[in-house]
Amino acid sequence: MKIKEHVEKLREKSREVRDKIELAKGNGMVATNKIETWLARADTILSDAMAVCESKQTGLNWDTRIAAAQLSQLRECLSDQPSDVAQPPSVLHIDVHAVLLPSQVLFVEQARQHIIEDAEGMIGIWGPVGVGKTLLLKAINNSFETGNSLIPSSSNRRDPPFDFVIYMTALEDCSVQSIQSEIIQRLKMQDRGDSLTTQATRISKFLQDKSFLVLLDGLHCNLNLAEVALPPLGNQGQLKRKVVITTRSRSLCDQMRVNRAINVPGLKINEALQLFQECIGNDSLYSEPRIGALAKDLVEQLRALPSELIRIGSAMCRKGEPGQWQNILAVAKELMPIKDQEASSLVCLYS
Repeated sequence: MKIKEHVEKLREKSREVRDKIELAKGNGMVATNKIETWLARADTILSDAMAVCESKQTGLNWDTRIAAAQLSQLRECLSDQPSDVAQPPSVLHIDVHAVLLPSQVLFVEQARQHIIEDAEGMIGIWGPVGVGKTLLLKAINNSFETGNSLIPSSSNRRDPPFDFVIYMTALEDCSVQSIQSEIIQRLKMQDRGDSLTTQATRISKFLQDKSFLVLLDGLHCNLNLAEVALPPLGNQGQLKRKVVITTRSRSLCDQMRVNRAINVPGLKINEALQLFQECIGNDSLYSEPRIGALAKDLVEQLRALPSELIRIGSAMCRKGEPGQWQNILAVAKELMPIKDQEASSLVCLYS
């Protein structure tokens, strides 16, 4: 009976596909959406086909037209199996060892909205060392995970806007080769030691029909993305192709010709006071008669730099002499506004 023959063929094909998926998972891959849809469809067709076979055997509710239609579905499903069984995960979760403050959550939500909705392809996020650019970029990455609850605007989104979100940290040399190598590794493409031109061709071909978001953290020199060979950026029909960089320099955003430059603001004063108090571990810090006012003044000086609030808060947690607080406050006032490497020098002086 032809239906039974095709049932066995489809059942065997489904088993083969599932075995391939399990093997691919061991290499960090996941099933493609298309193959998941195909497997669900195959399961439904197999269930219906078995019901038709049973009706043939019993003679109950047997209908040749239904049988013919079922045979057609079996044949169509067998011929329509997608060739790609597995792919790299759309988003790789990045551990964030900090709780985002309300103003930071708002920043991520607004940046996410620009990333998805802006027609142009490149966004620059800039600000001094210690303002939290890396933390925010990691949160942006994680916000595109399915079911993410950190960012309210992303938790109810069913269809992810990007096939791949690729997070990278810029190396010191900022070379095209290093960027290409990270992309190839992230997309689980075989690293064959190809030339820059060959790697560019492979990357471009892989991403040509994909929506993607590249998040490049800590860029400090001008990078020619055309040589990396990312497909044209922006919204291309149904495809979204975006790049977000973080940098200390507003001028680098201009050199990179970003379409939107976003400055990372400092914390609101109430958030900064709370964060510093938590780092000190003293719920009555600001009411201390000898150091409360000095602590508040220090927080006001450093509220643009959350990382410094955390570092200095940890360093000052056992300091109870007003003179110690006066000294660190004097250093903070002298170095503010802090630029480039100066941000990390504060904690070195008083750690």
